[in-house]
Amino acid sequence: MHILWLDLNCSYAHSSLALPALHAQVMHRTDVEWTVVRTTTSETVGTAVDAIYAQHPDIVAATAWLFTHEHLQHIIARVKALLPQTTIILGGPEFLGDNESYLRQHDEVDCVLRGEGEESFAQWLEVWDNRAEWGSIRGLCYVEDDTYHDGGIARVAELAALRAPEESTLFTW
Repeated sequence: MHILWLDLNCSYAHSSLALPALHAQVMHRTDVEWTVVRTTTSETVGTAVDAIYAQHPDIVAATAWLFTHEHLQHIIARVKALLPQTTIILGGPEFLGDNESYLRQHDEVDCVLRGEGEESFAQWLEVWDNRAEWGSIRGLCYVEDDTYHDGGIARVAELAALRAPEESTLFTW
């Protein structure tokens, strides 16, 4: 499987720990290829879309922040129109509340992860291509056959078992 992480920030000086935190938990998997598209909200949507489209990923994952969510939505909508078979998963602080109305308004987004994603994202990767299994993932919210599924809030069960973000090959200072 090919995961493309859309690393969208307000500036290159403020990068997120979400990517290396998630990647560190699954980097041992040999069946996962990771690529990253790094961009900022000051760059055009088309530039990011072109970079993502060129990769034809199976999954596009990103974190939504207060100051990036609108720009992110424009990118994701265009990517899904060009690559309808690509699964879009989002997470981050913008999805800590009720996600039903968001998912119903944005059917280009396949699912969102609410809460601490280090364990839940790794579990979701095991079943990402089998929607019938999505209901078992804590924190995963999605709409299937017009029914909203709310996985609650993902919490890390074993903090000591997590690999540090700095262990990820995608970690940058």
